[in-house]
Amino acid sequence: MAIPIATASAASLLVPLPAPTALDESSVHLWAWSVDDDPSLCARAWAVLDNDERVRAARFVAARHRVRFAVMHAVVRHVLAGYLGACAAELRFAREAGGKPLVREAAAAGLHFNLSHSGERAVLAVARSPVGADVEHQRPGRNVRGLAGRYFHRSERAAIEAASDARRAAVFFRYWVAKEAVLKAQGTGLALPLAAFEVVFDADEDRARVVPHDRRLAGDWTVQLGMLGAAWPVAVAAAGRGWSVEGMPG
Repeated sequence: MAIPIATASAASLLVPLPAPTALDESSVHLWAWSVDDDPSLCARAWAVLDNDERVRAARFVAARHRVRFAVMHAVVRHVLAGYLGACAAELRFAREAGGKPLVREAAAAGLHFNLSHSGERAVLAVARSPVGADVEHQRPGRNVRGLAGRYFHRSERAAIEAASDARRAAVFFRYWVAKEAVLKAQGTGLALPLAAFEVVFDADEDRARVVPHDRRLAGDWTVQLGMLGAAWPVAVAAAGRGWSVEGMPG
């Protein structure tokens, strides 16, 4: 069964949020929202960011990109603060050894999260164990055969080649988000090649197991997939198979 995803507006999440439904070890909460560059939201977002986030936002040349960055990171703060019963502005961010962001208060509470955005969409996965999420905008005109030939495992390349012309891009992007989510769950990023492991979809194509071909890929990762509309495939990766994704809010 595909991940159930409800998309919120950024404005609706830029407020102190009530504590979400209890998050247990077998659940991943997935928050999705439209990335907003409305300047009227910027002051609300700016008020909860720390100095480092404000400096990073200011580096963007285009005003709309500055607003998007500020709003997106403020939403993350408000969502995590809801789980922690904390003030969004007081959360302290740091990075793990591999560069993956963490919130000190969340880490102390056994809370893991991962953010991804593409075009006008963003997703945030929250779990009680390491988790990765990825969303991509399936834009036309990408050289999917070339990208698969460079980066993917041979079985994945074969599946993309076997797809019809009409479905080839969709098949490629399902592999792409699944593989990115796995790397983000482990916290290695692209330091580990995408071809170092194989994504094997179940019959319904909404779940996949991960077959490692490199000892640097630690853990028994599996993946669940969904869609944000017709053009944004989404993947969530976590350890084991006994977990499910709950779309938030909604």
